Amino acid sequence: MNNPLEGYEVEELGVDETGEGSALFQRFQADLHSDAIELPSLPRVAQRLHEAVQDPEMDLGQLAHIVGQDAGIAARILRTANSPLYRGETPCRELADGISRLGFDRTRQLVMAFTMQNVFIVKDPTLMYLMEDHWRHSRDVAVTSYVLAEKSGNYEPERALLMGLMHDLGVVPLIAHAVELGGRQQDVNELPSVLAALKGEVGYMLLKRWGFDEELLITVKEVDVLQRETIRPDYCDLVQMAHYCVDFLAGTASDAPAAFDRSRTYDAAGCLKELTASRDEVRELRSLVELD
Repeated sequence: MNNPLEGYEVEELGVDETGEGSALFQRFQADLHSDAIELPSLPRVAQRLHEAVQDPEMDLGQLAHIVGQDAGIAARILRTANSPLYRGETPCRELADGISRLGFDRTRQLVMAFTMQNVFIVKDPTLMYLMEDHWRHSRDVAVTSYVLAEKSGNYEPERALLMGLMHDLGVVPLIAHAVELGGRQQDVNELPSVLAALKGEVGYMLLKRWGFDEELLITVKEVDVLQRETIRPDYCDLVQMAHYCVDFLAGTASDAPAAFDRSRTYDAAGCLKELTASRDEVRELRSLVELD
């Protein structure tokens, strides 16, 4: 297996002060450097679709065939095409009709998004709550990113949804590795700070292995860098603003990101106002993203 840290030095990994001194952090850092942390595979239907859309001769029937191999994903794509967000004058009854309404690229982004909940899974009951918390947070950031993207007109909503769902993806192999290590209650208590320290780099490596584009990689790597500098607003800015809104509504927000200063559309109050006015859309998006 190729070392996913090829090209990196251990000291380059982002570390927060709360996690750096712990024995658990040192263990995780060493395991990461030695390629002992297993990176999960992209779900099969997402992988096949990700590869297929690179083919310029891909047609509607071929795309429907790939999506249709996962009955759950196919049903959700059809449900999405008939939802208030996309529905037309007549309902789509066949998967190909739903894909035609959504379009190839939008379908690809949605399939990727719909498979993400299957990645946020761990069997250990001690750490299951932590994985589920990260999934719910990612879902809420994703839904908020979609709404802000749609209302601003400066971003693709489905791409924003996918980036929101993936922004915390680095915690998945880290929590799975914690299960493999077993450990004491002290380790369980220290794990959140270790996740915060390493998830950006691990998420970057995971998505790079999966073959995703640089814009998504940067978002995953830099989403927690609140004072990041960039020439112009980007998707990382959007996800940061959505992240702030979710934390604010949960009563856990800290400093607002510099992304608000760059935004041509929103300040923090404007984002929160937009979300309040879009409650029905938020509920619909949550129901589409969440598995039954």
